[in-house]
Amino acid sequence: RWLHPVYPRDVISLKMTVLDMPPSKSRPNIRVVTSKVSVSNYKSTVVMEFTNRDVFSLNVRGLHG
Repeated sequence: RWLHPVYPRDVISLKMTVLDMPPSKSRPNIRVVTSKVSVSNYKSTVVMEFTNRDVFSLNVRGLHG
């Protein structure tokens, strides 16, 4: 959700925090990752926030998108 306007040439940055990553009961190599995303402008004002869910598979090196 947009909290404040963003204008052309604004410099923005993104912060993503993983909230949950439970294993699938039927497919243990699959994780549904829930994360919170915050986008800030050059003044460090949060201009957008949302929660996201993505599906990842595990391999021997860890998560793979």
